[in-house]
Amino acid sequence: MFTDPNGDGAENKKNLADSAFRRLGYYYPSGCTPWLGYVNQTDMNWIFSHPNLYGLYINSHGGYTRGDRRYYLTGYTNSTETEDWIIYGDEVSGNWHFVILDACGSSLNLDFANSMHIEGYAGRCLVGWNNTIAQIISTMFFERFLPRLGSGSIISLVLSCRDEVNSTSGLAGEQFAPGTCNPGVIGDGNYYGWAW
Repeated sequence: MFTDPNGDGAENKKNLADSAFRRLGYYYPSGCTPWLGYVNQTDMNWIFSHPNLYGLYINSHGGYTRGDRRYYLTGYTNSTETEDWIIYGDEVSGNWHFVILDACGSSLNLDFANSMHIEGYAGRCLVGWNNTIAQIISTMFFERFLPRLGSGSIISLVLSCRDEVNSTSGLAGEQFAPGTCNPGVIGDGNYYGWAW
């Protein structure tokens, strides 16, 4: 699910994520398809409260509230680029197995992982970002990571793809500092991501 259709590499990442999750044995329930477009609060609430969804890739904006350190995802309802929906990690539910939150800071705390019953369970994993991430870095990482899903443990794939991206210099004509690509894994890093 991509909540901003204009992000760098969005169409390609959507297709790669769709292919990866299908390869891992996930399928779409009635009413769900790969999505590249704007969404509203109702759409997001439906996804994060659905009892029978187990795998998710979502690309959106993310951050922390300053006062209570709660993590959230946020995005747009239309092309005005006014962030007008928000989902707090500690308010979602479900029984998720494999989740990728392609959003800034999404693996810096356990809000989503705990609410989605990922942390502390075998065969469940969340991949996110430990930092504010540039779209080009996200694209470079996921163009490597998504096609490899199922071929090794999540942690080994994350680390190898991270190292590949961080060893690339002159990205899009710019120099990024070492460690710019800093993905995080919460849960069972030895899990391969296969549906069960």
